[in-house]
Amino acid sequence: MSPLRLMGTGLVLLVGSWGAVFLMVLRTIPSDLVVALVAYGVSVVGLGLGVVGVALWVRSRGTR
Repeated sequence: MSPLRLMGTGLVLLVGSWGAVFLMVLRTIPSDLVVALVAYGVSVVGLGLGVVGVALWVRSRGTR
């Protein structure tokens, strides 16, 4: 998978989890423990994918 695709996927996961948390705060979706844990897990996975994507992108550019 390309680094830019990893970064994009990570960004989408992070924004989605933040949106879910925001909707829980607004009480649009129920503030349940399972929903909160899933949002947290998706956020961690998105952050991890983004960091790996950035690391691969920097590594592919090489040293100058």
